Amino acid sequence: MTTRKAPNSLKAAIERAAKPLGGLSNASLAIGRDRYTIPHAANPNRSEMLRLDDAIKLDQACFDAGGGTPILDHYEGAIEHFEGPRLSWFDHAANTVRESADLAAEIMDALKDGKISKSEKREIQKAIHDSQQVLSALAADLEAQ
Repeated sequence: MTTRKAPNSLKAAIERAAKPLGGLSNASLAIGRDRYTIPHAANPNRSEMLRLDDAIKLDQACFDAGGGTPILDHYEGAIEHFEGPRLSWFDHAANTVRESADLAAEIMDALKDGKISKSEKREIQKAIHDSQQVLSALAADLEAQ
């Protein structure tokens, strides 16, 4: 049975990074670790942490499989939240709407001809990354209130 994770948690980011690699156990094997390393690190009921070098390998493998960099995105969102002046909930929500619209526009542009070129894929990945950052900041702000 899968344990529910907070969507903006590191444990959830680890699970998202493992998904394009065929799941948690396969992700462990993909980075050269035993099959329990990633499942234990992604389990919110366990205290195991993922070593930094393994987290980098996992994100790189996920990126190579077309899944982006969920672990890096998690930390960038957390760091961005603490840098600079604190935004209001409404400002975070407005940023989320703007970034979501940018993502939708990139996807719609790519769908016009029925094919996704390498440059369109990069633009969509960048829009996804930007959306993840503002969503992480919004989630952190909501938790703090």
